[in-house]
Amino acid sequence: PALTVSIGAQHFAIPRAAIEEIVRASGDSVELAKVGGAGMVTIRGRRVPEIVLADVLGLDSPLSDAERTLIVLKPAGGDVYALAVDRVHDHEELVVKPAAPAVMATGIYAGTTLADDGSPILLF
Repeated sequence: PALTVSIGAQHFAIPRAAIEEIVRASGDSVELAKVGGAGMVTIRGRRVPEIVLADVLGLDSPLSDAERTLIVLKPAGGDVYALAVDRVHDHEELVVKPAAPAVMATGIYAGTTLADDGSPILLF
């Protein structure tokens, strides 16, 4: 089970087991801030680092910080952080396969799958 998200026209998948909650960056309970050049977000009094997926991957995003959606993630054995994405699409049951060795060597992706239209989706 995974949640599909996008940055511009590029789609990605996030395992549902790692997702704690999904909030709009412009929501009443959300405060965005920069601390030492790094993004931080406070959600209902809980402060976590913010990672903007478009920045990490070097993709162009048409949205401002306040227009994005934040996905609060806690990967297995990892720390909690908020991942900023352009759009959240849907929960799907995906068949994940290993990606090319060069892609897997980045340490960012867990595998790949195909969308209904045949386009590839990378899984974080």
